[in-house]
Amino acid sequence: EAALAISPEHPEATILAADLLVRNCLFFQDERCADNWRQALTLYRTAIRKDPTRYDGILGMGLAHLHTGRPGEAVNYLQVASARAPWAAVINYYLGESLRLAGDSRATPYLLNARNWTVSDLWRALATESLERMTETRTGSGTG
Repeated sequence: EAALAISPEHPEATILAADLLVRNCLFFQDERCADNWRQALTLYRTAIRKDPTRYDGILGMGLAHLHTGRPGEAVNYLQVASARAPWAAVINYYLGESLRLAGDSRATPYLLNARNWTVSDLWRALATESLERMTETRTGSGTG
């Protein structure tokens, strides 16, 4: 807060403030987290306008769009993040999930990468669940 008061558009300060707002909101969908993601979106946008090379801001923008219900917008930022770190299982997961939610079949390879490349059971389970949802949607056996 002090850094933002001194320099409200400093990329490092705005990204850190955004990250702090959403640090406990990756897996929660309550109203407080929804508000935090909306505020973070504004902060990430400010940061990457000042410094468009900030990978952390680009990734944050993608996540903020995803968590505010705009997976199509998230894809644009997550593709940039993926191009910079194509081996990152978490980025592959979020890109795949954004594509899946946007109804784009290109989600499959990213979700497979996330499932196969992660060392974390959590990310493996999330990617597997998303892949299963894609299969259910394609076969019409699930609710999507």
